[in-house]
Amino acid sequence: GITCADCSKFRHLWFLNLLFQLIMVTLMYIIVILLQIKGTSSPLNVIITYCQLFINAVKNSSGLYLRFNCFLSHTLSTVILSFGGIWNLDFLHFVIPPMCISVSIKSINILLFDYIIAFFPLILTVFAYVGTELHDRNYRIIVYLTVPVKSFFRLFHRNWNPKTTILNTFGTFILLMYSKLIFVSINLLFAIYTYNSSGEVVLNSTVLLFDTNVKFFHSQHIP
Repeated sequence: GITCADCSKFRHLWFLNLLFQLIMVTLMYIIVILLQIKGTSSPLNVIITYCQLFINAVKNSSGLYLRFNCFLSHTLSTVILSFGGIWNLDFLHFVIPPMCISVSIKSINILLFDYIIAFFPLILTVFAYVGTELHDRNYRIIVYLTVPVKSFFRLFHRNWNPKTTILNTFGTFILLMYSKLIFVSINLLFAIYTYNSSGEVVLNSTVLLFDTNVKFFHSQHIP
């Protein structure tokens, strides 16, 4: 956003925010497994795609966000945007107030936080798949640990196939995360020209739109 945050206090709230986002992703992962939601099936995949396009448009355009708030009441627009943000793995993005991360970190590095949230479901999938494989090979510790889990899941589904459920969940979260990966990657590569006081383009001074202190494909950008 374009709102400033006070870095003289509450300096470590960003960590709580990141932890909150990861917990919400985990809860959503569990809900998708329990309800066996297939995000890749129609019409849910179309709804997810339109929600992602809308949320990313609002996030990347403060003017669009302000017009949307003017057209609707602030409360209603926040509710709509918060609901739509769920399908983009943005939990309460429009509700949480601005917070300071660090006075020394660059704007380009802040984008990487979205990568963490996007890739986290893949980590959960790897753990779930490894646990299933170890259970099938009768590792005692895994078998004992999964007894209450199996009993809990069978309250929702009598014939529960863990591998099929993990595969469906993986496909759903691929659909949920790919727009975040695409838009973050675009922001990391979106460059603009710089101009002097006469309105002329300055040679060899292309910078990133998201962080104008970083020159395009120079030492701070290449990594």
